[in-house]
Amino acid sequence: MPFSFRVYATYKVESNLSEIEKAIHNLIDKIDYDLRAREEADSGRLREREFFALDAENAYGVLREIAILRGDEGKLVKTKQTKQEKAEEQVAKTVEIQADRRKAANFSFERKGIKPGAEIVFYKDDSLKAIVLDDKYIKYNGQRFTLTGLAKKILGKNSGIAGPMHFKLNGKILRDYPDINE
Repeated sequence: MPFSFRVYATYKVESNLSEIEKAIHNLIDKIDYDLRAREEADSGRLREREFFALDAENAYGVLREIAILRGDEGKLVKTKQTKQEKAEEQVAKTVEIQADRRKAANFSFERKGIKPGAEIVFYKDDSLKAIVLDDKYIKYNGQRFTLTGLAKKILGKNSGIAGPMHFKLNGKILRDYPDINE
C-alpha cells in the first residue's frame, strides 16, 4: 500500500473472488476511466494499478449495488470508525486541502514545461478545450481565464476549486505534471 489506510467496509465473498474483483474494477473504469491509478512502466507500457480516486462512501455505494444484484447485501458490512481514526482522518483532510491550495496557488505552466499554444482539455469532457496563452492564462471560447476561473465557470461553483486538478494535457492531470527542474 502506498499510503496508510483504514478498513471502511468488508464484503465477504465465498466464491469467484477474482471474477468479482475484475467486475468491480471494470465497472469503476466504465463509470470514469480516470479514477484508476495508472503509471507508465519502464518499458513504456501503461500499468493499471488497483487503486482508485474514489471516496469511501462512493466506493461503498458501488459495492452495495453489486451486493444487491448478487442478493448478498448481508455480507457487506461498514466498520465503525474509532475516535482516533476520526481525528486522524480530519488531520489528513486538513493537510490535503492545504496542499491542494498551495499547489493550485503556485501552478505555473512555464515551471511545468508547458508552452504557450498547448491545448488542454477539461478532465471530464475532452470536447471542452482551451489553449495555453502564457504562464498563468488560457483561452477558452475567445475569452482569457486562469485555470481556476475556467474550472469554476464550467462547474458552476464559486469556491473550493483548484484549477490544475480539472484539466489534462496528453491525458495527464495538470496538477500531476512535475516541475521541469525536479
